[in-house]
Amino acid sequence: MKKRQVVITGAGACGLMAAIMAARNGAAVTVLEQNEKPGKKICATGNGRCNFSNLARPDDAYRGEHPEFVEDALREFSVEDTIEFFKEIGIYPLNRNGYLYPRSNQAQSVVDVLCMEAASLGAKIKTNEQVTEIKTGTNGKNFQILTKGWHYDADALILANGSRASSVSGSDGSGYMLAESFHHRIVPVYPALTALKCKGSSFKAWAGVRTEGEISLFTDGKFCKSEHGELQLTEYGISGIPVFQLSTYAVRAVREGHKAELRINFMPELSEEELKKLLYARKKACPYKKEKELPARLPHVKHAGDFTLALSGDVPFLYSYITTIAYLCQ
Repeated sequence: MKKRQVVITGAGACGLMAAIMAARNGAAVTVLEQNEKPGKKICATGNGRCNFSNLARPDDAYRGEHPEFVEDALREFSVEDTIEFFKEIGIYPLNRNGYLYPRSNQAQSVVDVLCMEAASLGAKIKTNEQVTEIKTGTNGKNFQILTKGWHYDADALILANGSRASSVSGSDGSGYMLAESFHHRIVPVYPALTALKCKGSSFKAWAGVRTEGEISLFTDGKFCKSEHGELQLTEYGISGIPVFQLSTYAVRAVREGHKAELRINFMPELSEEELKKLLYARKKACPYKKEKELPARLPHVKHAGDFTLALSGDVPFLYSYITTIAYLCQ
């Protein structure tokens, strides 16, 4: 009996998983990848370590307009199923506070086992193959996939191109056009899980600093959401996992014309009053220090005096060193 011909566009995480599952179900699978090798974005995830799943899933883990969609997907293939799948093909999970990584701490390990499993099932991965057009048969059930140098016939087609997430990985957004050619509706696309660029030119002074802290997002002056964890201060603004978690809301607010504001508390474990007492005590113990020198060696600064936004000679105003406000670029 002739096998069903399945063509998949994109050899990223989704494309490789789809190839494996289709092949396990008896299909003859061809994966078309426009990059020179598969899994390029996988290698960039988790700072090169690939956070392939998570044990914890808070209610707000999915940030789209319809986050409930994920429930159906997880009923079909749960986190437990994901862990067992990767164990089966050669990845033993390393649990870091609920974030799961390959034991090797190398994202390339994930790419390697996915490609090996697909190849063992007979799936073909064609690299440097950019899809230019897709034609459907007269019955609307068969497909002819055209690339710059070849064409492929298929009984079934899976679009797994991914988003325009990174120009480095070759994510050019061509998948949107392919989807539109089948009359799918494309909703507005926003950057997510991204660093945030802030207004102003003074951020170079704190570039390179990493510190624990709490970051809160306000839109039009109203509190939206806050996250806590390691913040990475950069010459253009701020990055780090807490910032990634807020970025979807921040970018959407800016795109919709709202004023987005970040407030960073570098010592959230202390109340404002407790922090003032700390600074008063430090001033008393070190009377030779100027006010702007008092926060030195607190975790967020290399040159504390460079960061003040509202400093006066009165010590309480030094609280502004610890709680900093930055406005996102429009």
